[in-house]
Amino acid sequence: MTLKINESYYGFELKKIQDVPDIDSQCFVFMHKKSGAKVFYAKNTDDNKVFFTAFKTPPVDDCGTAHILEHSVLCGSKSYPGKDPFNELIKGSLSTYLNAMTFSDKTMYPVASRNGKDFKKLVDVYLDAIFNPNVIQEENIFSQEGWHYELAKEDEEIGINGVVYNEMKGALSSPERILNSAINQSLFPESIYRFESGGDPEAIPSLTFENFKKFYNDYYHPSNSFFYLYGDMDIEEYLEHIDFEYLSNYNNDTDEIVISAEGEHSKRSLVSDTYSVPKGGKTENDSMLSLNFLTGNSTDSLLMLSMEILNYILLSTDASPMKKIILNKKIGENVEGWFDSSMYQMVFSIVVKNSTCKKVGLFKETIMRELEKLAQNGIDEDLVVSAVNKFEFLLKEEDFSNRPKGLVYGMGMMKGWLHGQDPVEAIQLKKHIETIRANMENRYFESLIETYFLDSHNASIAAIAGEEGKQERAEEKLKKELQIMKESMSKTEIDSLIKKTKELKEYQNTADTQEVLDKIPFLKKEEVDKEATFDVFEEKDRVIYLPQKTDGIIYTKLLFSTESVPKELVPYAGILARVMGKLDTAKFDFDVLSTQINKYTGGIASTFKVYTKKNGYMPTIVISGKCFERSYEKMTELIDEIIFNTDFNAVKSLEKVLLALKVTQENYFINNGHLAAILRCKAMFNEESYYGEMVDGIEFSDSLRSAVKNIPETAKKLLEVSKLIFTKENFMAIVSADEKNLEFGKENIKYIQDKLVSKTLKKQDIKIDKNIFKEAVENGGKVVYNAKATNLSAKGIKYSGDMEVIKNIINTEYLWKEVRVKGGAYGSGCQFEKDGKIYFYSYRDPNIKDTFATFNGVGDFFEELDLTEKELIKYILGAINTIDRPMSKATKVDMALVRYFFETTKEDVQKTRDQILSVTVEGIKALSKVILDVKEVASYHCTVGSDIKIRENSNFFDEIRQLYKNTQ
Repeated sequence: MTLKINESYYGFELKKIQDVPDIDSQCFVFMHKKSGAKVFYAKNTDDNKVFFTAFKTPPVDDCGTAHILEHSVLCGSKSYPGKDPFNELIKGSLSTYLNAMTFSDKTMYPVASRNGKDFKKLVDVYLDAIFNPNVIQEENIFSQEGWHYELAKEDEEIGINGVVYNEMKGALSSPERILNSAINQSLFPESIYRFESGGDPEAIPSLTFENFKKFYNDYYHPSNSFFYLYGDMDIEEYLEHIDFEYLSNYNNDTDEIVISAEGEHSKRSLVSDTYSVPKGGKTENDSMLSLNFLTGNSTDSLLMLSMEILNYILLSTDASPMKKIILNKKIGENVEGWFDSSMYQMVFSIVVKNSTCKKVGLFKETIMRELEKLAQNGIDEDLVVSAVNKFEFLLKEEDFSNRPKGLVYGMGMMKGWLHGQDPVEAIQLKKHIETIRANMENRYFESLIETYFLDSHNASIAAIAGEEGKQERAEEKLKKELQIMKESMSKTEIDSLIKKTKELKEYQNTADTQEVLDKIPFLKKEEVDKEATFDVFEEKDRVIYLPQKTDGIIYTKLLFSTESVPKELVPYAGILARVMGKLDTAKFDFDVLSTQINKYTGGIASTFKVYTKKNGYMPTIVISGKCFERSYEKMTELIDEIIFNTDFNAVKSLEKVLLALKVTQENYFINNGHLAAILRCKAMFNEESYYGEMVDGIEFSDSLRSAVKNIPETAKKLLEVSKLIFTKENFMAIVSADEKNLEFGKENIKYIQDKLVSKTLKKQDIKIDKNIFKEAVENGGKVVYNAKATNLSAKGIKYSGDMEVIKNIINTEYLWKEVRVKGGAYGSGCQFEKDGKIYFYSYRDPNIKDTFATFNGVGDFFEELDLTEKELIKYILGAINTIDRPMSKATKVDMALVRYFFETTKEDVQKTRDQILSVTVEGIKALSKVILDVKEVASYHCTVGSDIKIRENSNFFDEIRQLYKNTQ
C-alpha cells in the first residue's frame, strides 16, 4: 500500500513523507492521535533493522533516577515476567545491537537485528518492558539495580550496594568525568543540565522507591515518547502492533514536558573540584582546566556540524592554532576540544590536561587573545579546507564501529527532535557540508568565533586537581555515617533491615520457572543460516588483496614486523608506532603534515598490533591509510614521507607528542582498568602476551614515562629501532577496495616496497622476566576491576566452536547473576582465545575476593548445571550472534589480517559454525569439565582500582603497586 499524507494508519496520522538521500531512505513522520506518541520511519533496503523508544527524562536532582529506571524497566514486565528478559535476549537472540542509554535529558531503548522474526520479538519485549515494567510493583528490582542498604547479621556493619551505585562510583572516579560535571555546573546553574543524570553516589541513597515510581509515571507516557524505526520492514504491521498492544490504552491528557534554555549570564563563573589519587601519587601538574562556552541549540543541525568542524580546526590536529599556542606556552602537557551536542544547548570546551590551577589566569588570557587574533586575521585556509574534507570523508564512510548506522542516524536525529525540530532536518548533513564549503572563504568560521566565543557571556572556567586520600576520607566519612545510622536504629529497625537484605538475596537466588522463561519466544536452530560468511582474499608478493564494495574508498595497511627488535628496545617500538605521522619530516613540519593528511585522505594512522599466528605470533607496526580513489597517489606520497623521512631529532616536536601520549595513556587505564588487568594477567603466560604488555600495557606506560624524562635519548632509540623495522624483509601490506581499484593500489604499494632497504636481521627471543601470580595496581578509584587468566594450551586443549557456547553460558548465566546481580558490579565477562588462553574479568566492581571466588567456582557451576535441550538452543543462538555481527568496511580489513596470520580458511570458519550448531548437552558437560578443571595449571590474578579496597584485601596479593610509578 502507498502511504498518503494526512491519512490514518492504525491510529497513526501520517504528517510528512520525504526522500532523504543522505541515508538512502524515504522517511515518514507519524503522530498517534489518541496518545500523542510521535513515530519516525526510515524506509530503505538495509536488512539491519533498528527500533528504539525514547523519552524526555529531565533530572531534578543528582539521584540518578532516570539511570536507575533505565536499568530497572528491563528486569521483567507484564507479558515477559522473568526477572531478566534483557539478559535472556543477550543469551539467545540474533540482535546486532541491544542496549539502553541514559543521557542528560533523555532515555533511549534501542534494539537491532537482521532477522525479521527476531527483530519483532526484540521490539515487543522492549515495548512491554517500557510500558508494563514489573519494577513499579517489585521494590527488589529497584534495590538491586539502583541501591540498597545491606546488613546480613546484627553484629556486622551496614553497607551500600547496587549496580548503578557501583557503576557511578566507577564513572566518577575518572578525572575527565569529574571535570565534565564541573563544566555543566558552571554553565548551567539554573537548568536541568547542572545535575548528574547518571547519579552521584553521594546522592543516590536519598532516592526513595516512591519518588522513583513517580518519575516513571511522570515521564514514561506515550505523549512524551518518540518511536524510531529504520530498515526493510512492513511498517504497517509495526504500527498496528504498537497501537493495539500499547498506545491505544492511553489518552493524550498530559502537559508537554519542556526543557528550558539557560538564561543569559552576567559574568563567567569558576567551578573547581578535586579527584582522588593514591597516597604519594600527588604531582605538581595533575590539574585539568577548561574554558567553556554555550554555542547555540542542538536544533540547529548546520550550526552543530559547523561547531564540530570548528572544534577539529582549533584543537584536534597538530596544526590546530589553539592547541599549538597552549602547548608552546607550556600551560599543560595535552590539549583537547570537547564539543557536546547531546544537550539542548551545545557546549564547547577547551581542555588542558596535566596543568596546574596556578595557570588558570594564563590559560584564559592565552585562549581569549588567540581567539581574537584568529577572528581578526583569519584561520589558515589549508587548515579549514583539510578539516571540511575530513568531515566529508567521515559522512561518506559511515564507519560507526559496533553501532548499526540506522541507530546512529536515529541518535543524531533525537538531538533536535526531542526539542521540537523536524526530525528529517537533523539527518540531512551532507547538504550542510556544501553550505559550509561555499561560505568558508567568507569568514564563516571566524564569524562563529566572534558570535559564540568573543561576544558570549555564557562562558565559564572549570578546574579540577588531584587530592591525595580523598576517596579514603570519603569512605571513612560514609562508614561513620552508616555507623551512626545503625546506632540510632532500634532493634526492630535492625531486624527489618536484616530481613530486607535476606529477602533481596532470596529474590536474586530464586530462578524463574521454565513457564516464565518460555514466554520469550526464540528462533529455532533450523531458522539460523547454516553457511558461514567469509570474505575471500588473496596474497601475492607479500601483499593481501581484499575486494569489497567501498563506495570509492581505498583502504591500505602497511605492516612491518618488529621481531628483530631486542627486548630492551621493544617499548620504543611501541612508542615509534604512536609517533609515526605526528613528527616533522624532511618536507613538512609536524603541524603541516597533519593538515596535508586531512586535506587529501580520510586519515593516516600508525598503531602497534601483535597478531596471533598458528605457531607463534607476529609483533607489527601497522601504518593505515584510507582515501578516495582520486587521492590515492597523494596518500602514498604522504606515507612514503612518514616512513622514509621522519625526523626523530626534532626533539621539540617529539616532546609535545610524547607528553600528549603520556596523558592519553594515563587516562586510558583509569577509565579501562579491566583492560589493563586482563593484559597484565595474559602477559605472564607466553611471549606473545608479554610483548603486548610491553607495547600496550602498564609496563609500556612505565617505559613511556621514562622516555619523556630524557627526550634526546628517546630520539636516538627511536631512530635505532626504525632502522631495524622498516626493511624489505619485515614488510607486508593489505589493500581493500572495489575490484576496479585493487589494481590501482598494487602499483602504489610496490612503490613503497621497492624503496625499502634489504637487511636480514635475527629474530629476537623475548623472555618473560616476571612471574607474579596475584598482583594489585592502585589507581585512586572508587571501585575495582578484576581479571584472572589461565592457559588451556598447557593441558593440550585447543580452541573449538563449542567454547563459544560455553562462554555464552558463563557470561549470561553464571557471571551475570553472581558478579553483577548479586555482587553489584556493573559488568563482567569471560573470553576464550584461539591460542588457548581463557580469562575472566569484572568491571566497576565493589568486590575483590568474592569476585575471584566466583571466577574460581565456574567449574562447580557447570558440575551442577542441569541444561535442557531447549535452553541449549538459546545459548547456541547467542553464540552464533557473536560471530555474525555486521562489520564495517575497515573492520573487514582487520579481520582479513587476523585470518591471514592465523591461516584461517573458509573451511575453518565453517567448521567453527558447525561445531556451535551441532553442540549437545552431553558435549557441553564433557568439554566444560575438561577446560574448566585446570587447578594444576598456573592462573594469574590482577586487580586494578581503589587503593582502599586493595589494602583491605592486601593479604590476597603477592605484590601491590601504583598504576603509574614515579620512574627515575
